[in-house]
Amino acid sequence: MHPYRVFVSYSREDREMVENLVISMERSGLRPVWDRDIRPGDPFSEVIKHGISHAHVFIPVLTRKGVKRPWVHQETGYAMGLEVPVLPIAVGQVPKQMIADLHALEVSPELTDLVGEVLAEAIESLLNREPQESEATFRAAPLPEMRAELLARYTRQATKLNPFGHAFGPMRQAGALSSFCLPKDPPDHPVWVLRDGRLPRSKFLYERLQKERLAFEEYVRGHGCDLILDPSIPFEQNGPEARKQRLTTLLEFLKDESIQNVQVAIRPRQAAGSLTICGDWFSAESIAPRPGEGYWGTIFSWHAPTVLRRLHEFESDFARILESSGVNGAASREAAIRVVEEQLAATE
Repeated sequence: MHPYRVFVSYSREDREMVENLVISMERSGLRPVWDRDIRPGDPFSEVIKHGISHAHVFIPVLTRKGVKRPWVHQETGYAMGLEVPVLPIAVGQVPKQMIADLHALEVSPELTDLVGEVLAEAIESLLNREPQESEATFRAAPLPEMRAELLARYTRQATKLNPFGHAFGPMRQAGALSSFCLPKDPPDHPVWVLRDGRLPRSKFLYERLQKERLAFEEYVRGHGCDLILDPSIPFEQNGPEARKQRLTTLLEFLKDESIQNVQVAIRPRQAAGSLTICGDWFSAESIAPRPGEGYWGTIFSWHAPTVLRRLHEFESDFARILESSGVNGAASREAAIRVVEEQLAATE
């Protein structure tokens, strides 16, 4: 089972019981998030909002005393506003109007009703429901500069230790040559002009692209990556030298033995866009590339159930490509290196 992030909202008067609930969640493979995770000095309300917005499921613990506390209602309303799935746990006798519309899980004060995988199965069932018609929480990045800046920022959030733990899973990216064809060199290095060829761009963009590459590599060193690439992309607008430089940078990444857990699926691109999924933390989809200029119109989502659905779709697509090519995951990196080397040789 996926280690779902479960935000637990409760009244302080019920803390002892909630501690037992959290232990039960951890034993079931879930990742409970609650106010005990907040570090001294962190802005309480902002950290709470951040935790709720990245949760796969929001669980308010409702007791006769707890339902009288305003923040339980406020946090529940915030989660519902962000379309985070809500699964109330009603402990003992609570006002029925509180749980009528949310299909609460009713349990005894001793929590004996939650033995085994009862809670985990309830969460799995909730997340497997058909998504509602309304849209998930998102942010749009209209320009390549903003796309690169947000990719770097959100990836650093997923990498660093935060009150809600690391993001779970590898970096997944589908596109032309991935973010790993971006140089790690400073933005004033000649390699940036070489990779753009006949269509040079601004140093301002290079600065952000470099930060994107560095943030991605830091994450991948800890979590690995799955890439869907098409090294045959011609980059006609930029010219042959630009294509050669991009392939060279990508090849350097693939051959870097200090970076482990890299899998690569090769196929001709089926759509002129790019998809990035960082663990289970956020997704970013660009569907309007402009030749020689980069990706315009990128949609970022940190709505955890939405990210999880995109993740599963990517995994299915990735496995299908490997199977059709007759390459298994363990051998896919070496196979990709050979393909990139062949493409490079053809540029000579």
